Formats: sequence, structure tokens, C-alpha cells
Amino acid sequence: MYYSARGNKQHTSTNERCLGVAYYQDPLGPFNPDDELLYCPPGSGCAVGVDGIRDDHDRYILFKDGSNVKDTKLALWKVDPADGKKVLSKRIITKEGEPKYGREGLALAKMLDGRWLLLHATGKDTENYRIHWATADHITGPFHKGQELLGEHATSSGSVVYQPGGPDFVGGSNTKFVFFGSPVEEHKTNRRDMYYGELFIIRASVDAHGKSPQRAHI
Repeated sequence: MYYSARGNKQHTSTNERCLGVAYYQDPLGPFNPDDELLYCPPGSGCAVGVDGIRDDHDRYILFKDGSNVKDTKLALWKVDPADGKKVLSKRIITKEGEPKYGREGLALAKMLDGRWLLLHATGKDTENYRIHWATADHITGPFHKGQELLGEHATSSGSVVYQPGGPDFVGGSNTKFVFFGSPVEEHKTNRRDMYYGELFIIRASVDAHGKSPQRAHI
């Protein structure tokens, strides 16, 4: 399991958010954190929104790496599948049409046609939060911006959900996901509930004029 948390004086001299890894034989836990942190950004930076991804025999982690919205990056690290923490390679992936307040709450899954689907939240301190999606032909990108998936006032099972964020795919699925949000009547409080969603992916097709297929719509 990968997680993000503020470092303590034993591991870091500042109060930045670092990445850690924890292990247990049963996915229900309890997980035991590794003694060594996986990554702490320099200065007062933060590393958040970490997601672990498998691609056949390869393992990756994806996270938001940056200290402010002007320096936000999506970092994709390939790690050793044996222990999940030995870094084999690092790269920054890009996405067209960068949102105003950066990206976090990252979730990445491989679709049946081999392309990659990225869900992510945008917003500022839970203001104007919403969930977007993007697709790429390869896990390393570049990612092409899609439409907004869940807006500031989304609907889930007939209920209005305010400020949706933190999406994550569940059970190895590339269509079923959970996300956080506030019941509309509680949006001025700190209450955040978990909701379930499912994607319906419409595959692209060549149009009547024989042009190249358009990217999938969700």
C-alpha cells in the first residue's frame, strides 16, 4: 500500500508531505509501514495523490509532485514489482489543457482497447472541486484532455454531491470507482462521504467520411 503523510523530525527537517509504503499479507491489514520513506520532495514541497498501477508484469506509482500550483507535476515512477519500492525509472507525464488549480486524487487504469484512462480532481482547498478525465495511448502519456466527468454539483444515486474529488478505481476494475464528496446540505461543514460511480465507455469509430477515429467519450 502506498500513502501520503506529513513527515516527522526523524525523517525530514520540514513539514512537507512525503510518500511511504506499507506491507501486509492480507489486503485488509493491518499494514506495517516501512521504516524508510519512499520519497520526500525538497524544501516545503508535497507529494500527494499516490496511486499504484500494474501493467502486466510491470508496476508503477503515479503521484502529484509539487510545492505549489505553478510547479505541479504528475510523476510516474516504475518500481521493482518484487518489493514495490525500488525505483527503476522516473519520468514526468504531461496532459493537454492543464486545469487552473493543478491535479490530485489520481487514478489510472488500462482500458480494454489498450489505452490508459486517468481520473483526477481539480480545485483549490476543496473550492470548485470537480473530477476530470484524460486518455493516453501509453502509460507515460501524453494524456489528452476529455470532458468534465463530475462537476461541482454532481449527482450520485439521485442525490446531489457537492465538490466531488479523490477518485479511485476499485477491485482492479477500469470502470468502477469511488470518490469523496459532501451532501449538498452539508457542503459548508467538513463532512465528506464516500460515493460509488461506474463509467460507461463509448468506443470511438470511423465516421462516414473515413476520418480518423475520435478519442473515446465517457
